[in-house]
Amino acid sequence: MTATDTRLRPNSWEWWNRAFLDLALAALAIVASVTLYNEVLGGRNPTGFGVSLLIVNGGSLAFRRLWPLGVLAVMLITSVIYTLVLDLPVYMIGPGILIAVYTVAAARERKKSLLALLVVELTMVVLIFVGPSFPGYGSIALFALIIGVAWFLGDVVRRWRTAAIEHEQRAAELAAAREELARRAVSEERLRIARELHDVVAHSMTVVALQAGSGRLAAREDPAAAQQALETIEKSSREALADMRRLVGVLREGEDSLTEPAPGLDDIERLVEDVERAGLDVEVNRSGPLDRVPPGMALAAYRVAQEALTNVVRHAGVDEAELTLEASDGALVLVVGNGPPTRAVEPIEGGGHGISGMEERASLYGGTFDARSTDDGGYRVEARFPFDKDAE
Repeated sequence: MTATDTRLRPNSWEWWNRAFLDLALAALAIVASVTLYNEVLGGRNPTGFGVSLLIVNGGSLAFRRLWPLGVLAVMLITSVIYTLVLDLPVYMIGPGILIAVYTVAAARERKKSLLALLVVELTMVVLIFVGPSFPGYGSIALFALIIGVAWFLGDVVRRWRTAAIEHEQRAAELAAAREELARRAVSEERLRIARELHDVVAHSMTVVALQAGSGRLAAREDPAAAQQALETIEKSSREALADMRRLVGVLREGEDSLTEPAPGLDDIERLVEDVERAGLDVEVNRSGPLDRVPPGMALAAYRVAQEALTNVVRHAGVDEAELTLEASDGALVLVVGNGPPTRAVEPIEGGGHGISGMEERASLYGGTFDARSTDDGGYRVEARFPFDKDAE
């Protein structure tokens, strides 16, 4: 369906409703035209041809949605016969022509409906002039005006329908574009996560290789050192295998060489210093064995804290925030919260995918993520990562 084609495609229920309405309009037009016909005859018996002609004239409205121009043509032909054959005034034929003009204006583009309006107006004026009685120029003008109003109302409906269809199409296109942007954002975030995890895995493999070499050399002379090397290898290899499992399904195209070590929870203080230089005071609360958090998980938590604090600086309109890191037997919990705005913040053009990126990082480690407004008007971000300090 194009934007200029306003013919509707209703469901079965709507179709029956509209069919009933069209049948009712047709019946009303027939009754009105036959009543006027009898009034014009002034007590004389109506002819069967005349009644049949009026039934065709009004009954054609039942098909107005299917063939609006065809129905209008039937109306004009029957009006000509009504005037020239029955020798009766055309303005007494009933309101059917008004409904037909309205339908054409509502269902067809403006050029076609304007042409149809011009044909109707000229035909009606000519038939009034050649008819059996002349009602006066004022009545002719009024009759032409009424027909024009019917066309105008139909044209308004056509424009409304066209605008509704265009808005629906734009909404569908925007929804598709948002979905595509979201998919791209997730893919890009997965690629960044893959690169970061690559550093963690490479570091673990390096530790394994070094410890294996030193353990081999110390195996005979210092069994205790060899045992310690094996324990380190076991720990590092388990962490590396866990990270590699999380890499399954992650697309890694166009990876560049990364030279900087991946940040972790030990770098939180440096992150806070950077944020405080931007004008946000951050209170940091630490608890639990944070030093035992696996490197990959620490990296994900660091990135969530980085994104959350950046959002506070950019959007919250506050001068203070709180960052909590808690490691327990059940989970590593990271919370970033702030109170209600204390100053206005200039809107930043463009939208990002920070929330979806943070959620992706949490879900990559089997965790959960929640971001919501608080009751006092502030905002709270919480990420929970499954963590067992004794699993190492």
